[in-house]
Amino acid sequence: MEKLTDLNHSLNAIESGVTHIDTCVLGIGERNGITPLGGFLARMYSLNREEIKRRYDLKMISKIENYIAGLVNVQVPFNNYITGSSAFTHKAGVHIKAILKNPECYEILNPDDFGVERTIQFASRITGWNAIQARVEQLNLGLTAEQTKAATAKIKALADTRNVSLADVDEILKTFTMHNIPQEQLAQEQQRAQQAAHIDRVPTAGRQGDSDQHLYSNSF
Repeated sequence: MEKLTDLNHSLNAIESGVTHIDTCVLGIGERNGITPLGGFLARMYSLNREEIKRRYDLKMISKIENYIAGLVNVQVPFNNYITGSSAFTHKAGVHIKAILKNPECYEILNPDDFGVERTIQFASRITGWNAIQARVEQLNLGLTAEQTKAATAKIKALADTRNVSLADVDEILKTFTMHNIPQEQLAQEQQRAQQAAHIDRVPTAGRQGDSDQHLYSNSF
């Protein structure tokens, strides 16, 4: 709450004609509510994107924060403004589907403008077949929709037992291209996928298998 207050006060000052704002990087040297640089840039960007892109080199924020983090031997917090590992990470199937169609559905900031990548984490128990379909297309595997949905069910089932890597996902997908999967098996896999999708409607915070490891990054 204090950070939000700092941002609002700084924004009000700018709107009132102030030309300089004291900021801190990653909270280093913060005293009495000094505004975080990344948060302030993000807030101004959300209000006037083109003007902020014109006035500032936004891609420098990542370099600055990584440089400061290196000097003081700390990691950039996962939930940090813009540069945190979770800032542009999408995991749940419905979110990934929306992001693949129109990133602005869930992103008020364009990661490209800040020199960071969007991350699609599909190797998990809450992934969806749209995310897996995106990987199928990248690998040029030519799977049918039915095969992709069946493969998705296998990936979700495996992720329920252990962390799943990108190599695991690719191996499962390639298995479906190497063999003529019987229609009966496809039907069974699709049924499991539908059951898993029903389970995904239950809150999953803290459940085993939802590790934040094994991410796939790309600018979709």
